[in-house]
Amino acid sequence: MTWHVDDLKSSHVDSKVNDEFLNWLKRKYAADEVGKVKAVRGPRHDYLGINLDFSSEGKLRIDMINYIERMCDEFPEKLDGNTKYPWTEKMFAIDEKSPEMSKKMDVIFTHTR
Repeated sequence: MTWHVDDLKSSHVDSKVNDEFLNWLKRKYAADEVGKVKAVRGPRHDYLGINLDFSSEGKLRIDMINYIERMCDEFPEKLDGNTKYPWTEKMFAIDEKSPEMSKKMDVIFTHTR
């Protein structure tokens, strides 16, 4: 089982155990109408933008290619006109004269997925 804030990934070799745990989660957390509990079954999963591929026996392939491509494609601005990525060599430089980030950009930076 893996938790990250409000996202859970769990698995078990016994499908009956998986079903019992899923039903418990639904009773515990889906009843409040705030969130949903859903199951994804099969050898491939997207967990927080991470592709987990269990399709080759005894191996796990992990990548974030789709997440990174989508993030780059959806980013509304090219930051310096010469790059298509939302980072530059100035990433950690602090410009004290820089204006405060707009609400729109704040949402983009905190919700890019």
